[in-house]
Amino acid sequence: MLVDGGSSIDTLFRNSLPALKLTPAQLKPYDAQFWGVLPGQSSVPLRQITLPVQFGMPDHFHTEFVNFVVADFDGT
Repeated sequence: MLVDGGSSIDTLFRNSLPALKLTPAQLKPYDAQFWGVLPGQSSVPLRQITLPVQFGMPDHFHTEFVNFVVADFDGT
């Protein structure tokens, strides 16, 4: 998964779905392409999902809901 506070897109890779116990039925439509994840190529995301993400340390943290675009390829 890629989360970057300065980026315009947060990406969740296809092979992350089973580890997060997410099913395709939980994903919502996404109708735009994006560039820059695969060098020199555009990508068409599978779909998108909004998930809670905790930032910080165990003794001082906060949770934000982050919209992830699910990329149609596996991350390493």
